[in-house]
Amino acid sequence: MPRLGSQRGFTLIELLVSMAIGSIISLTAVGLIVTTRNSGNRINEQIHIDQTARVAMENLMRNLHSACVVPEKPPVQSGSTESTLRFISATGQEAAVTPVLHEVLFTASKEELKEKLYETNTGSTYGEWTFKTSPATERQLATGIQAITEKQGATERHVPVFRYYEYYQENTSTHVNPHPGELETEYLAASGSGLNTELAENVSKVTVAFRAAPIAAGHQPEPKATVLEDTALYRLTPTSVEESASPEPCA
Repeated sequence: MPRLGSQRGFTLIELLVSMAIGSIISLTAVGLIVTTRNSGNRINEQIHIDQTARVAMENLMRNLHSACVVPEKPPVQSGSTESTLRFISATGQEAAVTPVLHEVLFTASKEELKEKLYETNTGSTYGEWTFKTSPATERQLATGIQAITEKQGATERHVPVFRYYEYYQENTSTHVNPHPGELETEYLAASGSGLNTELAENVSKVTVAFRAAPIAAGHQPEPKATVLEDTALYRLTPTSVEESASPEPCA
């Protein structure tokens, strides 16, 4: 009679150990897949935010460089603040020009740049335009926008997204040895209700600066972010020492 082979199977302990090892391997594989997917999504999000922020800056600067609509007509409007930029711009030639009032808003809590466009009122005259109170267009320019931070000693402070500069003003200059035709080194204070009419009429340079990045876990800014900064200077002819101490914008 032939001898039967061994019919010994797995013990309960061996089965449990095998199941535990299998579970660990499966969980590790799932974790790697999830981590890789999240990393890919993060990279894609950063690329999208970076691209939209660059396009927003490019379009904004193009409009700012078209803000000298009429010689000696101030482009920056009263009410502009460190987070709201109000200016007029237009393209075209002389009387055919129809300007638009831009209101660009940075909202820190929403991390977005938004723009409102206002058309001229019917009957506005050339060079003395007035604008409607309701925007004709309202659009989101970019998301993931944050103010740049810089260190001052042991503390950090936010750099205003919009900064406004004027030419040297006699008796109030921040220069040590000021010369006519120089821009002030300190930007105009534009907090609260913003620039009044007198200050707005003197603005000859606007600097726009922000960082673009998605928010990391715990609502902390990403350590790696795109920092964008650009400037529009409102001057049609070069300044010289023979000019007045405070040249006019768009002159």
